[in-house]
Amino acid sequence: MLPEIELLEKILEYDPSSGSLTFKKREPEMFKPSKTRGVGHQCNLFNSRLAGKSAGSKSSDGYVSLKINLKTYKAHRIIWKMMTGIEPKFIDHINRDTSDNRWENLRDVTHAENCRNRKIQANSSTGVRGVFPRPGGYRAVIQKDGKRISLGNYPSVDMAKAARKSAEFEISFSQLGELK
Repeated sequence: MLPEIELLEKILEYDPSSGSLTFKKREPEMFKPSKTRGVGHQCNLFNSRLAGKSAGSKSSDGYVSLKINLKTYKAHRIIWKMMTGIEPKFIDHINRDTSDNRWENLRDVTHAENCRNRKIQANSSTGVRGVFPRPGGYRAVIQKDGKRISLGNYPSVDMAKAARKSAEFEISFSQLGELK
């Protein structure tokens, strides 16, 4: 669960064209006194260190993450909520660069759509998603509604790839019809 939008808008600034999130200057009432420091000191310390600076950093998984109230969040999810007011289920980075949080690069998708836009795994023997070597040729498969569908066996990787691309197009086209 992401923080409330009112809090996000109070503490963060988002630039849609660059994709950057920065910390806003905070007021003393946003802090709780500690045993050693008052709210004024904590506020001054925060503002001198972080106000106007980048909120978050690139984590080991390639996504930009940031902490709010001691909890870690992915920046692209925070950005989506700030821009739309809606908590997203899945956010896809269109260009597959998980640190590129420009608004034009983000889209709300289903889990299946998000999976389709993943990079091809480094251990792929064909370099094509859904195409696998078989004795005497290649097999093409695709997944729809959680079910794996065989598209057949083909003598060449190019023919299997063409069958896979055709099936992807048909699935995308049929989903457009369902939206109308």
